[in-house]
Amino acid sequence: MIKSASKHVLNRLGLYTQPSSGIRQNLFFLHVPKCAGSSLSGAIANHYRVARNVHQLDAVGSAEVALAVGRDALDYRRDILLYLMSSLKNRQGCYISGHFAFSRMAHQLFGEEWAYVTILRHPVDRWFSNYFYSKYGTQSHGKIDDDLSQFVKTDKAALFGRTYPRYLVEGMESMDDATIVSESIDTLSKFTLVGCLERLDLFASRFEQLFGASLSFGQKNANPLAKAEQQAMITPQIRDRVEELCRPDMEIYEFVLKHMM
Repeated sequence: MIKSASKHVLNRLGLYTQPSSGIRQNLFFLHVPKCAGSSLSGAIANHYRVARNVHQLDAVGSAEVALAVGRDALDYRRDILLYLMSSLKNRQGCYISGHFAFSRMAHQLFGEEWAYVTILRHPVDRWFSNYFYSKYGTQSHGKIDDDLSQFVKTDKAALFGRTYPRYLVEGMESMDDATIVSESIDTLSKFTLVGCLERLDLFASRFEQLFGASLSFGQKNANPLAKAEQQAMITPQIRDRVEELCRPDMEIYEFVLKHMM
């Protein structure tokens, strides 16, 4: 969805820059895990010519610090986002990206200075991609040891099915599913551009329309397990269970497809 704004505001924000000049607008890309965000973030960063203006969150480092100080990692990252936007106040042509969570305070204080962008993916596909990457990847952070049939019964599996509200809503732990879906959609309405991986062509077209920059995508963080091997593990019963877990994410995703694309 392209957030409505007057011509004066769009000009002030620099949304009509020419491709040859790079993106002059301050842009925040909220990278939801396993939604092709690494490739997209890199494609956007290529249009920011001053290296010191590009700020990529260290997901592993921030998670380790949060653990050390007894903080929830996403809440801790909200503070990092608030700090970054505050430190970059009155500067133009800056880019922030990473596995941040949406911060109400950061948006209230600095939202007018930043274009907010994110992309989502079909929740069931995203769920399985997250599992197989965490199970069979070489990284130690977020490693999953359980086999798929065991993992779908865990609390962490349920969290995977609520990934979108976890990154979009503060205090979701005290909300029922209907509320967290509503709050997630309200947060997305504040974004300048929301896309879906399955409509990447449309996302790229709208991005170029807004920012005057074309996106060239590569593939990063490819899943370590071949697609055929993944499919062999996904029984009908497991898929049914994952679809049930992903109901909140699916409602959000379907709203985006219908109303924001």
